[in-house]
Amino acid sequence: MLMLGEIDLSVGSMSGLASAIVGVLWVNAGWPVAAAIGVALLCGIAVGLIYALLYNRVGMPSFVATLAGLLALLGMQLYILGPSGSINLPYASPLVRFGQLMVMPGWFSHTMALLPGLALLTFGLKTRVRRLQANLSAESVSSLLLRAVLLTVIFEAAVFYLNLGRGVPWIFGLFVAAAMVLNYALKRTKWGRSMFAVGGNREAARRSGINVRAIYVSAFCSARRWRHSGGFWRLHVWPQPASRPVPAR
Repeated sequence: MLMLGEIDLSVGSMSGLASAIVGVLWVNAGWPVAAAIGVALLCGIAVGLIYALLYNRVGMPSFVATLAGLLALLGMQLYILGPSGSINLPYASPLVRFGQLMVMPGWFSHTMALLPGLALLTFGLKTRVRRLQANLSAESVSSLLLRAVLLTVIFEAAVFYLNLGRGVPWIFGLFVAAAMVLNYALKRTKWGRSMFAVGGNREAARRSGINVRAIYVSAFCSARRWRHSGGFWRLHVWPQPASRPVPAR
């Protein structure tokens, strides 16, 4: 959203609503956890479509729309949770065990820590070759190597520190993988380049043939999806994820 010059104030409320929906459908209604997560994702996409409609058709600034959404989503969370205000997830369930107990083997975590640096070096070299073939300036090989080595050292140091204790949780690896996928989508796809173009100059992007409204719709919906993913990660690591928010005094 910030890439497009917009802001989202309903991040926390969206994450809390996602965890509440999954918790209620899974624990109270007896739904399969995959189905509960799917419903929460669909709700997030629907909220994103509403935000996009208000922005594209009504011209409402995202600040105003998401501020109203913050209050509305918080109210929905309170309504879904009911009088109890919290839901206790089964501690022995695979979902909770995946987030709290399951860790990577040491050799596997160190191997995975090499991948971001290798990906950076591989894609950087490919980009360099294409730019040189087009007679454009390109980043030097030494600069690419330095950035790849620094990134690898950071990840390997983090893995080494975590392995001194329980180890690297699988949920952390899932988070890093999601970040890498999003980075690839933004930098290596037509959609990502369109996002940067609209964020840089909306009118210039429109004149170049980019469907600006569609980009805003995809941005709002994508943001909702990642906010709901944050709610799922919260489910993994918190024993009572869908708790009633404490009102400020």
